[in-house]
Amino acid sequence: MDSNDATDVRATRQGCRTAYAGLVKRHYEAVYRLCLTMTGDARLADELTHDTFVEAYLKLDQLRDEAKFEAWAKAIARNLCRLRFRAEHQAPLDPPPGDGESWEIGGAYATLPKPQRMILALHYWEEMSYAEIAAFLDVPLGTVMSRLHRARQALKARLIAAQDGEIPMTPIADAQAEVDAEIATLFELFRDDMNAAERLSIILNRSPERFAAEDKTSVERLAVLLRRLGQPAVEVVLECLLSADTRTRDHATDVLTAWLPRCSSRLIHSLPLPEAYWVCDWLIRAPISRDRRAEFLTELVDAFTTAPS
Repeated sequence: MDSNDATDVRATRQGCRTAYAGLVKRHYEAVYRLCLTMTGDARLADELTHDTFVEAYLKLDQLRDEAKFEAWAKAIARNLCRLRFRAEHQAPLDPPPGDGESWEIGGAYATLPKPQRMILALHYWEEMSYAEIAAFLDVPLGTVMSRLHRARQALKARLIAAQDGEIPMTPIADAQAEVDAEIATLFELFRDDMNAAERLSIILNRSPERFAAEDKTSVERLAVLLRRLGQPAVEVVLECLLSADTRTRDHATDVLTAWLPRCSSRLIHSLPLPEAYWVCDWLIRAPISRDRRAEFLTELVDAFTTAPS
Protein backbone atom coordinates (compact mmCIF):
# COMPACT_ATOMS: atom_id res chain seq x y z
CA MET A 1 0.00 0.00 0.00
CA ASP A 2 1.18 3.51 -0.81
CA SER A 3 0.73 6.25 1.83
CA ASN A 4 1.50 8.89 -0.82
CA ASP A 5 -1.43 7.59 -2.84
CA ALA A 6 -3.73 7.83 0.16
CA THR A 7 -2.65 11.42 0.80
CA ASP A 8 -3.14 12.42 -2.85
CA VAL A 9 -6.49 10.67 -3.11
CA ARG A 10 -7.78 12.52 -0.04
CA ALA A 11 -6.47 15.85 -1.36
CA THR A 12 -8.04 15.22 -4.76
CA ARG A 13 -11.38 14.46 -3.16
CA GLN A 14 -11.10 17.83 -1.42
CA GLY A 15 -10.71 19.56 -4.80
CA CYS A 16 -6.94 19.65 -5.36
CA ARG A 17 -6.28 18.63 -8.98
CA THR A 18 -2.52 19.04 -8.58
CA ALA A 19 -2.65 16.15 -6.13
CA TYR A 20 -4.25 14.00 -8.81
CA ALA A 21 -1.36 14.87 -11.13
CA GLY A 22 0.88 13.10 -8.61
CA LEU A 23 -1.19 9.94 -8.93
CA VAL A 24 -0.97 10.13 -12.72
CA LYS A 25 2.79 10.61 -12.62
CA ARG A 26 3.37 7.68 -10.25
CA HIS A 27 1.16 5.15 -11.98
CA TYR A 28 0.90 6.15 -15.65
CA GLU A 29 3.63 3.79 -16.87
CA ALA A 30 2.28 0.78 -14.96
CA VAL A 31 -1.23 1.31 -16.32
CA TYR A 32 0.11 1.93 -19.82
CA ARG A 33 2.19 -1.26 -19.73
CA LEU A 34 -0.92 -3.20 -18.74
CA CYS A 35 -2.95 -1.67 -21.60
CA LEU A 36 -0.16 -2.35 -24.06
CA THR A 37 0.03 -5.97 -22.97
CA MET A 38 -3.71 -6.38 -23.33
CA THR A 39 -4.06 -4.64 -26.71
CA GLY A 40 -0.69 -5.05 -28.43
CA ASP A 41 -1.21 -1.57 -29.94
CA ALA A 42 0.83 1.38 -28.65
CA ARG A 43 -1.56 4.08 -29.89
CA LEU A 44 -4.61 2.28 -28.50
CA ALA A 45 -2.82 1.60 -25.20
CA ASP A 46 -2.01 5.31 -24.94
CA GLU A 47 -5.66 6.23 -25.52
CA LEU A 48 -6.96 3.67 -23.04
CA THR A 49 -4.45 4.73 -20.37
CA HIS A 50 -5.60 8.34 -20.72
CA ASP A 51 -9.25 7.27 -20.48
CA THR A 52 -8.41 5.16 -17.42
CA PHE A 53 -7.09 8.15 -15.46
CA VAL A 54 -9.97 10.40 -16.50
CA GLU A 55 -12.50 7.74 -15.51
CA ALA A 56 -10.64 7.07 -12.25
CA TYR A 57 -10.89 10.77 -11.42
CA LEU A 58 -14.62 10.88 -12.17
CA LYS A 59 -15.22 7.77 -10.04
CA LEU A 60 -12.73 8.52 -7.28
CA ASP A 61 -15.43 8.50 -4.61
CA GLN A 62 -15.92 4.79 -5.34
CA LEU A 63 -12.37 3.91 -4.23
CA ARG A 64 -12.72 2.32 -0.81
CA ASP A 65 -9.06 1.95 0.16
CA GLU A 66 -7.25 5.21 -0.63
CA ALA A 67 -3.85 3.49 -0.50
CA LYS A 68 -4.78 1.03 -3.27
CA PHE A 69 -5.20 3.53 -6.11
CA GLU A 70 -2.88 1.67 -8.50
CA ALA A 71 -4.70 -1.64 -8.22
CA TRP A 72 -8.03 0.15 -8.62
CA ALA A 73 -6.82 2.08 -11.68
CA LYS A 74 -5.58 -1.14 -13.25
CA ALA A 75 -8.97 -2.73 -12.71
CA ILE A 76 -10.55 0.20 -14.59
CA ALA A 77 -7.95 -0.19 -17.36
CA ARG A 78 -8.67 -3.90 -17.73
CA ASN A 79 -12.37 -3.20 -18.03
CA LEU A 80 -11.84 -0.50 -20.67
CA CYS A 81 -9.56 -2.83 -22.65
CA ARG A 82 -12.10 -5.62 -22.50
CA LEU A 83 -14.93 -3.34 -23.60
CA ARG A 84 -12.86 -1.99 -26.50
CA PHE A 85 -11.87 -5.47 -27.63
CA ARG A 86 -15.48 -6.65 -27.55
CA ALA A 87 -16.69 -3.58 -29.42
CA GLU A 88 -14.07 -3.86 -32.17
CA HIS A 89 -13.93 -7.63 -32.60
CA GLN A 90 -17.30 -8.75 -31.25
CA ALA A 91 -15.44 -11.60 -29.62
CA PRO A 92 -17.49 -13.88 -27.35
CA LEU A 93 -14.37 -15.41 -25.79
CA ASP A 94 -12.78 -13.55 -22.88
CA PRO A 95 -9.85 -14.31 -20.63
CA PRO A 96 -10.96 -16.01 -17.41
CA PRO A 97 -11.43 -13.74 -14.38
CA GLY A 98 -8.59 -13.69 -11.93
CA ASP A 99 -5.48 -11.75 -11.07
CA GLY A 100 -3.62 -9.20 -13.18
CA GLU A 101 -1.41 -11.89 -14.75
CA SER A 102 -4.46 -13.69 -16.16
CA TRP A 103 -5.64 -10.49 -17.79
CA GLU A 104 -2.20 -9.75 -19.22
CA ILE A 105 -2.14 -13.21 -20.79
CA GLY A 106 -5.57 -12.53 -22.22
CA GLY A 107 -4.37 -9.25 -23.67
CA ALA A 108 -1.37 -10.83 -25.34
CA TYR A 109 -3.74 -13.47 -26.70
CA ALA A 110 -5.81 -10.71 -28.31
CA THR A 111 -2.81 -9.68 -30.46
CA LEU A 112 -2.27 -13.15 -31.93
CA PRO A 113 -3.45 -14.09 -35.43
CA LYS A 114 -7.01 -15.35 -35.51
CA PRO A 115 -6.15 -19.07 -36.10
CA GLN A 116 -3.84 -19.06 -33.08
CA ARG A 117 -6.41 -17.27 -30.92
CA MET A 118 -9.03 -19.83 -31.92
CA ILE A 119 -7.02 -22.92 -31.10
CA LEU A 120 -5.88 -21.53 -27.74
CA ALA A 121 -9.43 -20.51 -26.87
CA LEU A 122 -10.86 -23.90 -27.81
CA HIS A 123 -8.29 -25.77 -25.73
CA TYR A 124 -7.91 -23.55 -22.65
CA TRP A 125 -11.12 -21.59 -22.33
CA GLU A 126 -13.59 -23.98 -23.94
CA GLU A 127 -11.67 -26.91 -22.38
CA MET A 128 -11.85 -29.06 -25.51
CA SER A 129 -9.53 -32.05 -25.86
CA TYR A 130 -7.09 -32.44 -28.76
CA ALA A 131 -9.45 -34.93 -30.37
CA GLU A 132 -12.44 -32.63 -29.98
CA ILE A 133 -10.53 -29.73 -31.51
CA ALA A 134 -9.40 -31.94 -34.41
CA ALA A 135 -13.03 -32.90 -35.07
CA PHE A 136 -14.22 -29.31 -34.71
CA LEU A 137 -11.60 -27.91 -37.12
CA ASP A 138 -11.63 -30.99 -39.37
CA VAL A 139 -7.86 -31.40 -39.22
CA PRO A 140 -5.58 -34.29 -38.14
CA LEU A 141 -4.70 -34.68 -34.47
CA GLY A 142 -1.05 -33.97 -35.20
CA THR A 143 -2.00 -30.65 -36.81
CA VAL A 144 -3.82 -29.63 -33.65
CA MET A 145 -0.78 -30.43 -31.54
CA SER A 146 1.63 -28.51 -33.79
CA ARG A 147 -0.70 -25.49 -34.01
CA LEU A 148 -1.09 -25.40 -30.24
CA HIS A 149 2.67 -25.54 -29.80
CA ARG A 150 3.22 -22.64 -32.22
CA ALA A 151 0.41 -20.62 -30.61
CA ARG A 152 1.90 -21.12 -27.12
CA GLN A 153 5.32 -20.00 -28.35
CA ALA A 154 3.84 -16.93 -30.02
CA LEU A 155 1.91 -16.05 -26.86
CA LYS A 156 5.05 -16.42 -24.74
CA ALA A 157 7.02 -14.16 -27.10
CA ARG A 158 4.37 -11.43 -26.91
CA LEU A 159 4.29 -11.56 -23.11
CA ILE A 160 8.08 -11.25 -22.90
CA ALA A 161 8.11 -8.37 -25.38
CA ALA A 162 5.38 -6.51 -23.51
CA GLN A 163 6.90 -7.03 -20.06
CA ASP A 164 10.61 -6.55 -20.78
CA GLY A 165 10.87 -4.54 -23.97
CA GLU A 166 10.98 -0.81 -24.56
CA ILE A 167 7.53 0.75 -24.59
CA PRO A 168 6.69 3.65 -26.94
CA MET A 169 4.82 5.78 -24.43
CA THR A 170 3.65 9.39 -24.42
CA PRO A 171 6.00 11.39 -22.13
CA ILE A 172 4.46 11.42 -18.67
CA ALA A 173 4.52 15.23 -18.49
CA ASP A 174 2.43 15.39 -21.69
CA ALA A 175 0.12 12.68 -20.38
CA GLN A 176 -0.40 14.64 -17.14
CA ALA A 177 -1.21 17.78 -19.13
CA GLU A 178 -3.73 15.93 -21.28
CA VAL A 179 -5.48 14.31 -18.32
CA ASP A 180 -5.61 17.64 -16.46
CA ALA A 181 -6.90 19.48 -19.54
CA GLU A 182 -9.75 17.01 -20.01
CA ILE A 183 -10.70 17.08 -16.33
CA ALA A 184 -10.66 20.90 -16.32
CA THR A 185 -12.83 20.98 -19.44
CA LEU A 186 -15.26 18.51 -17.91
CA PHE A 187 -15.54 20.78 -14.87
CA GLU A 188 -16.52 23.63 -17.16
CA LEU A 189 -19.02 21.50 -19.07
CA PHE A 190 -20.58 20.06 -15.91
CA ARG A 191 -19.77 22.65 -13.26
CA ASP A 192 -23.03 22.06 -11.39
CA ASP A 193 -23.37 18.33 -11.96
CA MET A 194 -20.13 16.37 -12.12
CA ASN A 195 -22.15 13.17 -11.72
CA ALA A 196 -23.32 13.72 -15.31
CA ALA A 197 -19.77 14.01 -16.64
CA GLU A 198 -18.49 11.58 -19.22
CA ARG A 199 -15.18 11.39 -21.01
CA LEU A 200 -14.96 14.01 -23.74
CA SER A 201 -14.37 11.34 -26.36
CA ILE A 202 -17.88 10.05 -25.65
CA ILE A 203 -19.37 13.55 -25.71
CA LEU A 204 -17.72 14.22 -29.06
CA ASN A 205 -19.11 11.06 -30.61
CA ARG A 206 -22.62 12.12 -29.61
CA SER A 207 -22.52 15.85 -30.30
CA PRO A 208 -19.21 17.21 -31.60
CA GLU A 209 -20.63 20.71 -32.08
CA ARG A 210 -20.80 21.01 -28.30
CA PHE A 211 -17.03 20.94 -28.16
CA ALA A 212 -16.71 24.06 -30.31
CA ALA A 213 -19.56 25.90 -28.63
CA GLU A 214 -17.99 26.04 -25.17
CA ASP A 215 -16.68 29.62 -24.88
CA LYS A 216 -15.25 28.93 -21.42
CA THR A 217 -12.80 26.35 -22.69
CA SER A 218 -9.35 27.88 -23.12
CA VAL A 219 -7.49 27.74 -26.42
CA GLU A 220 -4.55 25.99 -24.79
CA ARG A 221 -6.71 23.23 -23.35
CA LEU A 222 -8.32 22.66 -26.72
CA ALA A 223 -4.89 22.48 -28.33
CA VAL A 224 -3.72 19.97 -25.72
CA LEU A 225 -6.82 17.82 -26.20
CA LEU A 226 -7.06 18.03 -29.99
CA ARG A 227 -4.75 15.08 -30.70
CA ARG A 228 -6.22 13.11 -27.83
CA LEU A 229 -9.83 13.57 -28.97
CA GLY A 230 -9.00 12.69 -32.53
CA GLN A 231 -10.53 13.36 -35.91
CA PRO A 232 -14.03 14.48 -34.80
CA ALA A 233 -12.55 17.29 -32.69
CA VAL A 234 -10.08 18.34 -35.39
CA GLU A 235 -12.89 18.50 -37.94
CA VAL A 236 -15.04 20.62 -35.63
CA VAL A 237 -12.24 23.16 -35.33
CA LEU A 238 -11.56 23.09 -39.08
CA GLU A 239 -15.25 23.66 -39.84
CA CYS A 240 -15.20 26.68 -37.54
CA LEU A 241 -12.73 28.25 -39.98
CA LEU A 242 -15.56 28.37 -42.53
CA SER A 243 -17.92 30.17 -40.15
CA ALA A 244 -19.38 33.55 -41.14
CA ASP A 245 -18.73 34.72 -37.59
CA THR A 246 -15.34 36.44 -37.28
CA ARG A 247 -14.96 35.56 -33.58
CA THR A 248 -15.52 31.87 -34.30
CA ARG A 249 -12.97 31.89 -37.12
CA ASP A 250 -10.40 33.69 -34.95
CA HIS A 251 -10.98 31.23 -32.11
CA ALA A 252 -10.46 28.26 -34.46
CA THR A 253 -7.30 29.84 -35.86
CA ASP A 254 -5.91 30.31 -32.36
CA VAL A 255 -6.62 26.68 -31.50
CA LEU A 256 -4.96 25.37 -34.65
CA THR A 257 -1.97 27.67 -34.20
CA ALA A 258 -1.50 26.33 -30.67
CA TRP A 259 -2.01 22.75 -31.85
CA LEU A 260 0.42 22.80 -34.77
CA PRO A 261 3.64 23.19 -32.72
CA ARG A 262 2.66 20.06 -30.81
CA CYS A 263 2.50 18.25 -34.12
CA SER A 264 5.75 19.78 -35.38
CA SER A 265 7.57 18.58 -32.28
CA ARG A 266 6.71 15.01 -33.29
CA LEU A 267 7.70 15.24 -36.95
CA ILE A 268 10.11 17.70 -38.54
CA HIS A 269 8.82 18.42 -42.03
CA SER A 270 5.07 17.77 -42.03
CA LEU A 271 2.07 16.92 -39.90
CA PRO A 272 2.45 13.45 -38.40
CA LEU A 273 0.12 10.63 -39.23
CA PRO A 274 -2.76 10.33 -38.61
CA GLU A 275 -3.26 14.09 -38.15
CA ALA A 276 -2.24 14.80 -41.74
CA TYR A 277 -4.92 12.41 -42.97
CA TRP A 278 -7.55 14.07 -40.81
CA VAL A 279 -6.81 17.48 -42.31
CA CYS A 280 -6.57 16.20 -45.90
CA ASP A 281 -9.72 14.13 -45.58
CA TRP A 282 -11.65 17.13 -44.29
CA LEU A 283 -10.28 19.34 -47.09
CA ILE A 284 -11.44 16.84 -49.72
CA ARG A 285 -14.95 16.67 -48.25
CA ALA A 286 -15.36 20.33 -47.29
CA PRO A 287 -18.07 22.19 -49.28
CA ILE A 288 -15.67 24.82 -50.62
CA SER A 289 -14.34 25.77 -54.05
CA ARG A 290 -11.07 24.47 -55.43
CA ASP A 291 -9.49 27.91 -55.09
CA ARG A 292 -10.62 28.25 -51.47
CA ARG A 293 -9.35 24.76 -50.74
CA ALA A 294 -5.92 25.72 -52.10
CA GLU A 295 -5.95 28.98 -50.12
CA PHE A 296 -6.92 27.15 -46.97
CA LEU A 297 -4.16 24.57 -47.40
CA THR A 298 -1.63 27.36 -47.96
CA GLU A 299 -2.80 29.14 -44.79
CA LEU A 300 -2.52 25.93 -42.81
CA VAL A 301 0.99 25.19 -44.09
CA ASP A 302 2.04 28.79 -43.31
CA ALA A 303 0.65 28.50 -39.81
CA PHE A 304 2.45 25.21 -39.33
CA THR A 305 5.84 26.47 -40.53
CA THR A 306 5.70 29.78 -38.64
CA ALA A 307 4.10 28.55 -35.39
CA PRO A 308 6.34 29.14 -32.36
CA SER A 309 7.72 26.02 -30.74
